[in-house]
Amino acid sequence: MKKLLNFILVFTIAVFWIGCGQAENLKQAVLRTVHSNPAILFQAKNISAMNEAVKGAKGGFLPSLDVYANYGQEKSNNSSTNFSYLTLSRQEVGAMLRENIFNGFGTISEVNRNKARLSSAKYKTQGVADDVALNAITAYVNVLRKKEVLNYSVRNYNQHKKIFSMIKQRTGSGLSRRADLDQATGRLALAKANMFSAQNEYQNALTTYQKVTGALPNGLSSLQSPNASALPKTESAAVAQALTNHPTLKSAHDDIAAAESQNRAAKSLNYPSIDIVLAANNRKNIDGVRGDNNDRYAMVEMNYNLFRGGSDFARQKETAYYIQQANEVKNLTKRQVVESMKLSWEALQTAKNQLYLFKQHRDAAIKTAKAYKQQYHVGKRTLLDLLNSENEVFASQRTYVDGRYHLMLAKYRVLNSEGVLLPYLGINTISANT
Repeated sequence: MKKLLNFILVFTIAVFWIGCGQAENLKQAVLRTVHSNPAILFQAKNISAMNEAVKGAKGGFLPSLDVYANYGQEKSNNSSTNFSYLTLSRQEVGAMLRENIFNGFGTISEVNRNKARLSSAKYKTQGVADDVALNAITAYVNVLRKKEVLNYSVRNYNQHKKIFSMIKQRTGSGLSRRADLDQATGRLALAKANMFSAQNEYQNALTTYQKVTGALPNGLSSLQSPNASALPKTESAAVAQALTNHPTLKSAHDDIAAAESQNRAAKSLNYPSIDIVLAANNRKNIDGVRGDNNDRYAMVEMNYNLFRGGSDFARQKETAYYIQQANEVKNLTKRQVVESMKLSWEALQTAKNQLYLFKQHRDAAIKTAKAYKQQYHVGKRTLLDLLNSENEVFASQRTYVDGRYHLMLAKYRVLNSEGVLLPYLGINTISANT
């Protein structure tokens, strides 16, 4: 049993504090998680794609230059050939420069649409990263929490073992009843089971940490709760800040802007397209006329489609529905943001109230245990009373540790629901991944 206890203690210290001189703090853990998480990397690639889409749309402001060259056999029958067939080797080389000067604001609409899509992608990435960061923080906190519980469970087992030895000795001397020894044996077994359970939970916390962050903890630093100044003062203020700051809601607004620009681009087909055209052509043996046939011209060209089978009108209605769809997504997102903040806020208030009571319970249990020890020495308490007090101390310490870390997580959840978790940690996800 001593070997088992030594193994548990050594394992705990070795795994958790190895490399203590270069302990990983919360920001480092979150930063590593954010920069390696596949979901965020996926969103980052989407941002890169949207960047290229903006560049592609801006290309519509620039002229297009085309060159061509043709060579082949042409058989002509016209007035130039006296209406008899003449076969000549036709040759053509030319270039055309075309600059659009008006297309119903289609180009600027496409540029604005893709800019809105880019902005939306950035905010989506920040929202995903904020959630990933919260998962990393939760895993970080759980490792610290389970380690404390494990330490308390080892201490509790040692106390039970010590008192058990005393009861066993008194039973052998006839000073205690056999029933007391049986009861102490059961209590010792339960303390041992609690210790093994705490060890298993700590191992699970390490595994979860590795899954979430991509690496086992390397001497995690102690953690402080977010400053009170970083948190909203009231629930209404918390909801208002969430509606202002949450990146997912900002992304939804950008999706509406993108849909509106798409609709304006569709309406641009209601207008004529006007281009300035510069061209030069060198031809030879054209239409049955031997020799060169060259031309140079500069002109303003207008194209105005009068009928396209109703497809333009259908496209405009389609994009109008996309605006409505984007608005409904925004409304749904708004509800989710409000709900998330209210739930987080209520959880924070509950955790605050509980922690105060948990602390009272723990302090009272510790005082009671000390009093019982003093009373035992003057014959007013039994060893079983000491066991009862130790059980109460362990239960209160475990509950207090859970409550303390739950309160800490509740504060981080409020920051996450507000959409400012990463800025609070000093991490700029968008610039880091684009």
